[in-house]
Amino acid sequence: MKLHILISLMLLLLISCSNAEEEYKIKITAYDGNFKGTYTIDGGSDVAYAGIEQSNSIYSYEFEEVIEDNIYIIVSPDPDTSTTETDDTKVSSIVCRIYKDKELVFDSNVSVSSTEPKIFTYDIGGTNTDTSK
Repeated sequence: MKLHILISLMLLLLISCSNAEEEYKIKITAYDGNFKGTYTIDGGSDVAYAGIEQSNSIYSYEFEEVIEDNIYIIVSPDPDTSTTETDDTKVSSIVCRIYKDKELVFDSNVSVSSTEPKIFTYDIGGTNTDTSK
């Protein structure tokens, strides 16, 4: 009887561990100007955000979220925050990095040549893309 209870508890623990939610850290960085955008996790509601100035000409935004299937990130350069006088697009590049347990699982660095939004998609266990290149 005790063995049966022990085995049942172990199975329950294994099942709950395999269904544990995965928390990820997402960091978006822009150089030479700020950005704003939205992200969507697992097809849920859009969450709006904006970069925060870290130092001269470097802006970033980071957050932690539980992701079960995927995250869809839209980053729009903000042309009103230029740190360069000669570039109409203002932001020179955008970097999107995603970490799981402090391990880098997604890394994309795109050059910016217009104010068009940059789109990054991370699928758990699937293909990972940035459609902005």
